[in-house]
This record gives sequence, C-alpha cells and structure tokens, in this order.
Amino acid sequence: MKKYLISTLLVFVIGVLFSATNAKANPSITQQKIQADSLSEYTGRYEASQNNITLQYELEVVNGKLLATNLTSGQQLNLKHASKDDFMVEEMGIPITFVRDGGKKISAIQMPDGTVWKKLQKSTTETVSPANYEDYLGKYQLNNNGKIVSVEIAARYGKLWASSSAENINSPITSTGKDSFTINATGEPLKFTRDAGNKVAGLVQKEKDAFVKLK
Repeated sequence: MKKYLISTLLVFVIGVLFSATNAKANPSITQQKIQADSLSEYTGRYEASQNNITLQYELEVVNGKLLATNLTSGQQLNLKHASKDDFMVEEMGIPITFVRDGGKKISAIQMPDGTVWKKLQKSTTETVSPANYEDYLGKYQLNNNGKIVSVEIAARYGKLWASSSAENINSPITSTGKDSFTINATGEPLKFTRDAGNKVAGLVQKEKDAFVKLK
C-alpha cells in the first residue's frame, strides 16, 4: 500500500514539474495567450466624427498586442497597455482611456481632447458589397524591368483593400465608377481591366503600371 501511495505521489510531482518546465520553456507563447485573452474585451469597431467627417477604427489583437486600424486611410496604430483601462498610442505618445457602461462592458474610448469614440455593435465579419466585388479579389503582378512587384486585393472589415509591401501600400480602396477605385491612403486611381469573357484580368495603377491578375 505504501509503495502504491509513493508511486502515485511521484507521478503527481513529476507531472507538476514537467508542466512548470514546459511553461518556462515557452514563456512567450504563454504570455501571448494571457495578453490576447485580457485584451479581447477592448476589440471591436469604434466611431467618431471629426470636422463633420465620420471615421472608424477597428481594434483587434495581433501577436498579443492591441492594434487599431483606420478604416478610411488604413493607418495602423499600436495601443500599449498602461494600467487598468488606460492605454498609450505608441506612435503618437497619446494616452487614451476605455470607458465602461453600467454593466462594466467597454462602450467607448475617451481621448485627451475630449473626443469620444463610441463602440459599435456591428460585426467585424461584414461581407463586401456588391457581390461582384469578389471579381477583384486576388493577387496581381507587374514585371518592372526584371523586378516583380505584387499587389493583393482582399476583403477586410467589409471593404476592399489594396496591399503591397513593395509599393508600401496597405489601404482601403473606394469605388469611383465601374471598375474604377481610389486608394484612400494615397489618393491614387486604380482601374481594373477585364478580358473578352468580362472577367477581371488585371489592374492599372498610377494610370500607367499594368498588373496582371494571377490565376
């Protein structure tokens, strides 16, 4: 009986030690999960009006950090936790405070200048509309004197976005007419081209750079 109890105790101790060792071996993973869980209540879409213009930011947890994306310009800001519901906009050095309602749920963001960004109840998984916008989705390439430049058109937050590391673009695009768009962040025109079967086959950026859509 004693041997059985001793064996059971040894198994328990070894299991505890193994768990502790494993946690120490992967502190970044553990810490990242804790951060993501604690930051999740701040995520969502926030809206405010400035100079008669309505702006929205989408807040989400990326790699264990709170990231705010401007849904008009595509600008992204890192929000660093300071204490309780207080954060710091790292790129600007501006402190912000999340406001809670009577039910202790996050309802808004208070800025130092008095501006209040209200949290919306909209889903962040909206679908791009109209349905034929799906024709534009995909990757496009341009051979620029032997250098391959790529642009990707994707659906994010219910909008069409254009992104290219080579062109330093990560921005929503706004429709200005049939197959014509404007890159919000730069104001540059973007024109999609179609083949004989009326399918999107490429795009023209800066009115001269012709990209071919990859299949």
